[in-house]
Amino acid sequence: MIRFPNPGSNIPTMTKIFQVLYSYLNKQYSFSLDDMSRTLTLANLASSSGYMGEEALNRSTRKERALDPLYNQSKMYAEVYRTLGWIQSTPESKLTFSFTLLGEHMATAKSNPLPLIRQCLLGINYPNKVLGIKSPNINRPFFTILKTMKDLGGVINRDEMIIGPLSLSYTDENYIKMINKLGQIREALNNKQALKQALEDLSRELKIQVNTLHNYTRFPMAALRYSKWVEDKPIKIYKGSPTMLSLTEEGEALVNWLNEIENVYYTDIDKMDENELAIICRIGFFEMLERADFDIEHIKGKLFADKEYIQKRFNKDILFSPYQTLPQSFVNQALLPIIGQITSSESEAQQVAELSFENQTVSEEPVRSTILLQNTNKNNSISTTEIIVEEINKLAKRHNNSIEIIVEELSRKYKNSDKNDFYPLVSSLFRTIGFNCENPRHGINYQRWDAIIIHDRFSIPIEIKSPSEEEYLSVKAVRQALENKIVLLSRKSYTTDRDSVSLAIGYKVPNNRSDVHRLINDIKNTFNIKIGILDINTLFYIAAKNVIEGKELSIDTLKDMEGIINVQDI
Repeated sequence: MIRFPNPGSNIPTMTKIFQVLYSYLNKQYSFSLDDMSRTLTLANLASSSGYMGEEALNRSTRKERALDPLYNQSKMYAEVYRTLGWIQSTPESKLTFSFTLLGEHMATAKSNPLPLIRQCLLGINYPNKVLGIKSPNINRPFFTILKTMKDLGGVINRDEMIIGPLSLSYTDENYIKMINKLGQIREALNNKQALKQALEDLSRELKIQVNTLHNYTRFPMAALRYSKWVEDKPIKIYKGSPTMLSLTEEGEALVNWLNEIENVYYTDIDKMDENELAIICRIGFFEMLERADFDIEHIKGKLFADKEYIQKRFNKDILFSPYQTLPQSFVNQALLPIIGQITSSESEAQQVAELSFENQTVSEEPVRSTILLQNTNKNNSISTTEIIVEEINKLAKRHNNSIEIIVEELSRKYKNSDKNDFYPLVSSLFRTIGFNCENPRHGINYQRWDAIIIHDRFSIPIEIKSPSEEEYLSVKAVRQALENKIVLLSRKSYTTDRDSVSLAIGYKVPNNRSDVHRLINDIKNTFNIKIGILDINTLFYIAAKNVIEGKELSIDTLKDMEGIINVQDI
């Protein structure tokens, strides 16, 4: 039987926890279960002995790790995330992990993770080279469960799921036998007892208690409900059973599609040569993203030859999730022709993570640069229809065009805003100033930046921190601004050069003695890359000057900025 880990049955919570873990740990080459436990307690997402935070970690830690509650909880989460393909164990140890590119997409799909979660559920398959499960049983459990439901009149219950699709090694012959067995149980005079007997027989065969078998179904049943492929309905097949899982219209449509495509298992590809396997990885991964509503239009041209091969090889579409089947070292290499480096120039990114403030000889004084605003007819403005323009104009009428008061009111209004409001605000302000600035569309997760100023020569990536994330720009924001620049240079999503600035924008800039300034100097000294930091008040000021007085900021000025960016008129 397929044995799913059981950290809980709340899929949104599991997803949120993963996204928090990613935000804390994604800059590390690898992380451990202890790193996960420490992060969960720091983020107040785990408790022990009634305590939260550091005290929870202290009270949970045991010399005997099997008795450590937080360690075991982290282990359960890690197993779920491995099963979903979001992390993989490192070659060095089964208990240290690294994030996959699939996991990166899940971490950044915060507004609507459901479509990708659905694809990851369908992507779970056995056997594989990821989880180290020794059973030879061939099964894609969520496909098998849904297909079984349709062939059994659209419904199934927990015990049927255990003795049926979760215990199947899939062949057409074995599947038909399983459907017939479940049908006979339902038709038995005392079908409830017949089902109980079948479950107990399986329990003895596997030497696993019935309650434990039930626990193995908590995750798949919760995931099926969350996916909206099934719902609970009062179906009276077994006496005394109030409800059963019932296929929704969406679930039935999915089964119809699954019956039309080719399920590619590890056993189908085990003997393929590496070139053929790489093609299947590319098509499997990117079509998986496309089905999850990610935008892959910009790379479809590169997939044309691969797609032609798949059609000739299988004569139909395929279902294959490479990060849930194969080691990510191979999958990353297979994807390189399409998206370039999987991580942002990994050796450089690792240097960023390891930058130390000890034994540095560079200056600790903050670098400063000044923007000079010039008069313009605003012919270069990209948009004058931004909502923020209306706000500025209303405040200008109320306060007799006082730029200082306008900036103060806007700053107060957005003091507690989160990323959902703050990130689009920053892009809108740059568009108001006259730049073609946009936040990445949902699905374009090869772009790590939060916004980008697009230019035919000097595109500028922007790292943004909302007030709800941090009041003052931090070392982390600066490191991410460097990574954004490296990614842009490596993947060439937009034209830029190494000399142009990479921006970090937040609610406030750090104080003069902050390690942020030392890091900016270190980055310039080590990588010859300029990092510029702006607070939102400065951006409000430039936008208000543009709207009210027609003052202009040129790309040639902005691209040469570094350190703390100030502004003045000429």
